[in-house]
Amino acid sequence: MVTLILGTTDDYSLFEQINTISGLQAALIKIASMREDYLFKFELLWTLQLAEQYLTTEELLLEYSNPINLV
Repeated sequence: MVTLILGTTDDYSLFEQINTISGLQAALIKIASMREDYLFKFELLWTLQLAEQYLTTEELLLEYSNPINLV
């Protein structure tokens, strides 16, 4: 599970809902091209970093109630 938090100088959404790998790639390209003075907060949260760590389906749904599968 990956959560990306961005803070910008604008008060509107940067992206529509991302549901596909190509949509994710396009969003990451957009983020990479942002000016430094426009993007003032960037936080990447990566859950379960060890190979032997995992969540059951039930635990995943309890922890993250609205995940989006990228297909």
